[in-house]
Amino acid sequence: RQAELEKIIGVFVNMVAVRNYPYGEKTFAAFLEEVRENTLQALQNQDYPFENLVEKVISTRDASRNPLFDTAFALQDLDIPVLEIPGLTLIPYDYETGVTKFDLTVIAETVGDRLLFIVEYCTALFKVGTIERFISYIKKLVRWIPDHPGKAISGLEILPEEEKKQLLVDFNDRETDYTVDKTLHGLFAEQVERTPDNIALARPVQLTYRELNEQS
Repeated sequence: RQAELEKIIGVFVNMVAVRNYPYGEKTFAAFLEEVRENTLQALQNQDYPFENLVEKVISTRDASRNPLFDTAFALQDLDIPVLEIPGLTLIPYDYETGVTKFDLTVIAETVGDRLLFIVEYCTALFKVGTIERFISYIKKLVRWIPDHPGKAISGLEILPEEEKKQLLVDFNDRETDYTVDKTLHGLFAEQVERTPDNIALARPVQLTYRELNEQS
């Protein structure tokens, strides 16, 4: 916000830490209003140096982690003019840094009347499929919330129908065919022959199928 820095080249970024409380019983509209108020209050103090804040609240630093938070959101509302150089055609260049500063970062950029989202994440913590599911949840919320602003957060629908069916139906399908003309101990004996050294019992003592068969 300092006018004297406008013509200086550099990265003048000061992180603003915001704490919100999305309790399940709150409606989305009420929570959104809280986020708005918390953000406005945080921005009133945005000139306070982030490093000074860290020194006040963190006594022991862990160099492998961010001191205050692991997730970040950035809204890039930048009006970048088109550069024109005689004899040259300039086009944007997409690149990947290959490094993420936080466990999870969501970056939103305004492109005309649309929002473009970029997700950066730590590959040691998240798989590509996990992030893709997160994105599908966000898309569903964005479509669903405008028609249900008074819905409690705990009742918001995030799962696509296909994943909901997988969790509620497919993963709980416990029916299976089994032989009705064999005894239980006969089936166990067959298992002993197939996997004699596999663990059959873990508690209170650990026994293989062979050991359990001999003792029984």
